[in-house]
Amino acid sequence: VMQSNKSIYKKIITVMLLLAIVCAGTLYVTHAWFVDKESADITINVAKMSATVTTSDTLSPSDLIAGKTFNKTINVNLVTDFNIYLRVYAVVSVSDAGENYNSTSLITTTAVSGCKQVGGGDEKYYYTTASSVSSVNNLTSLNTNTYNFVFSFKVDNSVNEDTFASGSTTKIDYYFEYCQIEGATSWFNS
Repeated sequence: VMQSNKSIYKKIITVMLLLAIVCAGTLYVTHAWFVDKESADITINVAKMSATVTTSDTLSPSDLIAGKTFNKTINVNLVTDFNIYLRVYAVVSVSDAGENYNSTSLITTTAVSGCKQVGGGDEKYYYTTASSVSSVNNLTSLNTNTYNFVFSFKVDNSVNEDTFASGSTTKIDYYFEYCQIEGATSWFNS
C-alpha cells in the first residue's frame, strides 16, 4: 500500500511540475508579445490652442543590440474641428533598481515618417510635406484623419551586455505636441 501511495505522489508532483512549466512558458510568451509590439494607437481630441499627448512603450531585450535599427509605429487618430500643426519626438529612458536616467545617447531617433527636423533645432520632428523645415511657413496642417508615424531608432554601437543592468527596464515615451495654426509662430521651435 505504501508503494502505491509513493507512486501516486510521484505522478501528482510530476503533473504539477509540468503544469508549472507550461504556465511559466505561457506567461513569458504573453509578456514578450506585449513588450515587443511594433505599433500602438492613440487618439488626440483637439480642444485647446496647444497641448501635448504622450504614450509609452517598453523595449524588449532583443531591441537593445549594438548597431541595431528598429521601427515603432504610432497610429494617431486625430479628431479636430481646427487645422493644426504637429511636432513629435521620443525620449528613451532606463529604469534600474528605482533610478531613472535618460539614455538618448544610447538609443537615438533617426527619423519619423512624414516629419522633418529643423536644422540646428530642437530635436523635434515637425509634420510637413516640404523638403525641409526652416520656418512655420514650411509646416503642413493636419485635420481629422488617422496618421501613421513610423519612428526609426538606432542603438549605439558601444552598447554591450553590460550596458543595461539585469532587471532594468528600457522605455520610450512618445510626445505629440499640437498647436492651432493661429498660435504657431510662438510655438514653432520653442
